[in-house]
Amino acid sequence: MPSKSRVLPLIVAAFCAVQPVASCAADELLETLAQKGVISMEDYEKLKAQRKAAPAVVTGDGFRIASGDGGWSVQVGALQQLDLAAYKDDGIDLADGTEMRRSRLSLGGTFLKDWQYRVEYEFATGSSALTDAYVTYTAIKPVLVTLGQFKPPFGMEALSQDKSATFMERALPFYLVSPVVVRAPGAMLSTSGINWSVAGGVFGEPIGNAQSGDEGYGAAARASFAPLFTG
Repeated sequence: MPSKSRVLPLIVAAFCAVQPVASCAADELLETLAQKGVISMEDYEKLKAQRKAAPAVVTGDGFRIASGDGGWSVQVGALQQLDLAAYKDDGIDLADGTEMRRSRLSLGGTFLKDWQYRVEYEFATGSSALTDAYVTYTAIKPVLVTLGQFKPPFGMEALSQDKSATFMERALPFYLVSPVVVRAPGAMLSTSGINWSVAGGVFGEPIGNAQSGDEGYGAAARASFAPLFTG
C-alpha cells in the first residue's frame, strides 16, 4: 500500500490538473501541505511546476485551451453569416430566398512560445476554399515574420475582418482592387506601435489559380499612422 506521503502528492497533482482555474486555491493548498510537512519541499516544487504547466480552458474571448507556461494554445472559431431577402412585389417579380453568405471554421493559437498559427476554411456553397493558413514568428519583436496563405497588406477595408464589417458588403473601392487583395501565399515582415504600423511582403498567385506556365508574383506594402489616438 502506498505511504501517506506519496498518496497526498498524487491527490494534489490531480486537483491541480482538473482545477486549472482555481490557481490561487491550488497554490495555497500546496503551501499549506509543505508548511505542515505533509509533502517535502522537493515534492512542493515539482507539484507547483506541474500546476503552472497544466492546460487551462479560457472562455473570455471564445473557446481556448492554453498551457500554463504559455508554450502552446489552441482556439476554435466559427463565423456564420446568413442573408435573407423577402419582397413585397408590385408588378415586378422579385425572388425571395436565403443564402449562406459565409460559413467558416478556424483553428488558431501558439506553439513553441514564439510561433502563432491560424487555419481557416470556407464552407459556404459556391465559395468553399481555404482562406487562411499561415504561421507567424514573434521572437524578434517588434518585427513579425509571417509565412503562408494570408491577406497581402493592401487597404484597411480589405484587411478588416468580415465579422467586423459595418455593412453587409464592403465599399465600391474594395471591389475595384479586390483582385489584388485576395489571400495569396507569400512572406511578409511587419511591425507596429501604438498609433502606427508598417508591413510589406512578396506574394505568389492565389491558391486555385492554375497556370500552364510560370506563375506570376508581386509585392505589396502598407504603412498607417493615426495622428490622433484615443485608446
